[in-house]
Amino acid sequence: MSWSIILRAVATAMQAQDPHILAAMDGKEASSLDKDPILSANRKEPTAFFQVIFGLVYEALTTSSADATSSSNRQYAVISALQALKCLVRPEYSGNALTEPTIFDEFMSLCYRMGMTEAPAIQVHLVEMLAVFASAQSSIVADSLTLTSPPAHCLRICSNILKQATLSRVSVARKWFNLPFVSSAIIYLLHTYFEEGQLPDRIAIILTSITAFSSIAASIASSQREDVRGVAILLYTGIHVLLTICDYSSIHDLGLLKDETTEIDFVGPTLPALKTLLDLPVPNPDDKERYGRLVNALLSTCLLNIDSMRCAFILFVLPRAHIF
Repeated sequence: MSWSIILRAVATAMQAQDPHILAAMDGKEASSLDKDPILSANRKEPTAFFQVIFGLVYEALTTSSADATSSSNRQYAVISALQALKCLVRPEYSGNALTEPTIFDEFMSLCYRMGMTEAPAIQVHLVEMLAVFASAQSSIVADSLTLTSPPAHCLRICSNILKQATLSRVSVARKWFNLPFVSSAIIYLLHTYFEEGQLPDRIAIILTSITAFSSIAASIASSQREDVRGVAILLYTGIHVLLTICDYSSIHDLGLLKDETTEIDFVGPTLPALKTLLDLPVPNPDDKERYGRLVNALLSTCLLNIDSMRCAFILFVLPRAHIF
């Protein structure tokens, strides 16, 4: 446990750009320098102690990811490692080390595994780290969204995490049991799947994921920015946060508008992140039409959601009015 406390202290110092930790990572002493050290974002080689700290972080994450326990000590250690990694993935510390094929493949495999297995409280920090890594690499690679590029991998992981975070209990029940109608008994049985204590973490994941999409999109100066923005809007509006289709089967997926089993509203707290995504400037004049169509589609989704709620009231509430 003591090593994770030290690692979190190192991560905090790196995030604060402390001159002593900057000098130490480069194998120097701050007192021996004429001025405060400034790490270059254009460096090719990693800092002197990058491999040491990265090795400790990687070992902590691989061991923790394989461990099925979920103690508070484990969570603290994983979050400490991810906070340190959020600084280490910057070119100022890593140079080109993380883009070396073998290291990159192993690193991405670890991130994919953590994105599918870790708890929401840990996935928040994973998404933040991926956003920093993807944004840094977007300014280096010529084509940011090739299938094997760092930003593309990071976007896939963030998309999967966002999709899992926005699943409602009702939609999970329909997926697991293949039922068009979901009884309150089944929803109650799934109560343990969505613990009440995890609901704030799910909101944090939605916020962090949309913010990550915004950061990655902002780092792309080409027309691909609109591709990233479009995917993020699709995930936000299409995965049960806002209904896109008013039909008989989708009426049961009203979960994240306001989950019937909780008082937590998922849409309200996440709207600022959506606004940040929409406020990104259009990179090229030719892309303004695409952006306009995207905004029109988003507004249409909101209007369809109002129609969906009206349909739900007519089809399900009125026929049962005699019961009350």
